[in-house]
Amino acid sequence: MLEIHDLSITVNNRPLLKGLNMVINRHDKLAIIGEEGNGKSTLLKVIAGQCSYAALSGTIQSFNYSIGYLKQSMDDNELTLSCFDYLFTSELDYYNKINDYYDLINQFAITDYDFNQQVATLSGGEKVKLALLKLLLNQDDILLLDEPTNDLDINTLDWLAQFIQEYPNPILFVSHDTSLLTSSATMILHMQQLKKKSDCTYTLY
Repeated sequence: MLEIHDLSITVNNRPLLKGLNMVINRHDKLAIIGEEGNGKSTLLKVIAGQCSYAALSGTIQSFNYSIGYLKQSMDDNELTLSCFDYLFTSELDYYNKINDYYDLINQFAITDYDFNQQVATLSGGEKVKLALLKLLLNQDDILLLDEPTNDLDINTLDWLAQFIQEYPNPILFVSHDTSLLTSSATMILHMQQLKKKSDCTYTLY
C-alpha cells in the first residue's frame, strides 16, 4: 500500500535519512524509533506530504491510498473547539458521519463524547482517542501517528496497543514506549545520527 524508494531527507544541510527503501503492506504496523532530533517526526510529515522545511530526494508511492496524520499535539485553536466542532465541519457533515461515529466507538471501545465539551478539558488519553476518531471518520487508508503515547495513562496505553493491533490497515507510529513496540509493531525502523550529527544511518527490522 506504501512504497518508499531511495528516500533521503536533509534539513538545514543536516542529513536525517539516506536511501530509505521500504514497502508497507496492508496489515503492517511500523514503529519508528531513535533518539530525539533524529528525524522521526520529519519522516512522518514527509510521508504525509506536510513537510515544507526539508530537502528531499527519492519517491514515495501510496497508489492513491489516502494517508491520515496524527500530530504530536493539538493546535491551540483546536483545543478551543467543542468536540462536535473538532469532529465535524458542519451539521451536514455530522449527519453524513454519525452512523460511522457510533460504529467506530463501538468497534474500538471508545467512550461516547459529550459533543458540547471543550477539547481542552479532555484528558491526554481522551484527546488521543478523539484525534484518532477524527482520522477514522475521514476513512483514511494509512494512519501515521506521531508519538501517540504522550501523556497517556496505563489503561489508555493498553487501549492504544489493542487499537494498533486490531486496525486492519497499515499504521506507522513513532513511540519510545517499549511495551507498545513489543506488543504492536510488526516492523521497526531505527533512525540514527552519526559523526556528531553530520551523517546518518537506519536499520529496518
